[in-house]
Amino acid sequence: MTTNSILTAELKYYKMLTPECHWRQYHTRELAQIELFADGIPLIDYSIRNVYLLRLQRALEEDGEYEIFCCSCGTAHCGALPDAFVLIRHEGDRLHWTHTGDLPKARYTFVTEQVRAEVARLEKELYAWFAATPDLQEPRSQEVLMSPEEVYLDWKRRTLHL
Repeated sequence: MTTNSILTAELKYYKMLTPECHWRQYHTRELAQIELFADGIPLIDYSIRNVYLLRLQRALEEDGEYEIFCCSCGTAHCGALPDAFVLIRHEGDRLHWTHTGDLPKARYTFVTEQVRAEVARLEKELYAWFAATPDLQEPRSQEVLMSPEEVYLDWKRRTLHL
């Protein structure tokens, strides 16, 4: 009999000094990092990695190999990290999660509905953070003003590289 693990997620908020378009000008940006845990233990080392929420959501819908973890810069293939894939297989009400590529080898079995509920809670918390963070609501140009919903949807599109 396979023991089921409990998937939990945390959002960690921090500020980062980032370069702007003009040389020697920096701007403090609000950032959020998603961290996933199985039975309270981190799935990976999050010091240089983050989680693609939309790829995690997609993995809940169908079997496949997903690049759920990315560089903390937000780009999956920035060159700073080796391949980091997760093989997802659905079997009844269970979700089987296996690290592949260059991730430390690990296998987990989760109850699919528990994972869906945790991901929905995480998305709700992340959306609330987007809506409450003025830094993210600044226009990208003088002509374009984005509502918190539009910023969030723009972030989703960029996360999936659409």
